[in-house]
Amino acid sequence: MIIFFIRGGNPGDYEGGRTKDAIVNYVVKKSGPPSTAVDCDGLKKFIEDNKFVVAFFGAETDALYTEAHVPYA
Repeated sequence: MIIFFIRGGNPGDYEGGRTKDAIVNYVVKKSGPPSTAVDCDGLKKFIEDNKFVVAFFGAETDALYTEAHVPYA
């Protein structure tokens, strides 16, 4: 099995394990957290710097955030 990890248009070598957990852990490590809290200026900058943005406006304890936003992001 060959696994390619592409970030920012640049391919990287995958040197991790082949189990589901190992692959997920590698992707999370390379891609960063699924969500980051920002203020209005931070969101504006993030939108300018990225082609695709998913934003959630609400508390991090809200079920919509924990059960929908984080798994999707």
